[in-house]
Amino acid sequence: RALQQRFPVIGDVRGLGALHGIELVDADGEPNGDAYKKVSRAAAERGLLVVPGGSDGHVLRMLPAINISDELIDEGLYILGEALATL
Repeated sequence: RALQQRFPVIGDVRGLGALHGIELVDADGEPNGDAYKKVSRAAAERGLLVVPGGSDGHVLRMLPAINISDELIDEGLYILGEALATL
């Protein structure tokens, strides 16, 4: 949710358990599949893999291993922040 405060492209953050989704939207709050493509590519270049979700392919879905360390979660969120900053 801290990334949502920094990046207006994040419309919603939702999840249950280890599965989380970050909805990417345009300035009007509409689904933004192009933003997903750019962010997922930038994240992959930095070593973080995300998968698409949502009917418009505009949701970054993340499903880390249930035994992932806090350090790796922090690293993944840092990389995601760098990827979002490329928009």
